[in-house]
Amino acid sequence: MTGKTLLDGRNWPVFAIKVDGAEPDRIAVDTERGPFGNGYGKWTGRIGDDVYYCDLRTRNFGADNRLGSEDLWELSRFGLKVAGLVNDVYRVAWVKTFRSVEELENFVTGVPSIQTVADVRYDVHGSVLRLWADGALLDLRLYSADGSLCSMLGDRWGKTEIHLPGRGVFVLRWSDNGRRCRSLKVCMGDMR
Repeated sequence: MTGKTLLDGRNWPVFAIKVDGAEPDRIAVDTERGPFGNGYGKWTGRIGDDVYYCDLRTRNFGADNRLGSEDLWELSRFGLKVAGLVNDVYRVAWVKTFRSVEELENFVTGVPSIQTVADVRYDVHGSVLRLWADGALLDLRLYSADGSLCSMLGDRWGKTEIHLPGRGVFVLRWSDNGRRCRSLKVCMGDMR
């Protein structure tokens, strides 16, 4: 990855990749704090033939750097190392983070799952983000992954549908009735 990468132990601890042509025991997650689990093949599990995942809070990065459940790390180097390929060809289809293994499984199997953040229930269905709020979502804004503003959506109440402007990762931000700032990461795209 180029630029800065955030590892969020609070909200997005499950890291997953979909890769063809490389065995999981020959793939390492590497950062300037050291490799996750201090080596190759430190995946927690596998879904299907080619999706590997790990909870980034469960092992050290290098000798003694552990991402805690309250940590947000900003890294300048984050990448995958692949060693000992048989045919020198592999393809990474996607790299994503999830709140839980259940959310990852639902993403991989295509089962829509309703999630909750800050008392707002939501799901992504195709290119539509559906929100259910018990109160008001004030000053609702949609940002692209690089932080640029995509849409100013204003105030919304109850059930709301937002059409996402393309594939990728977006951040939805709003204030609740207590004027606290809230945010939600949304991923949309044909990534399977």
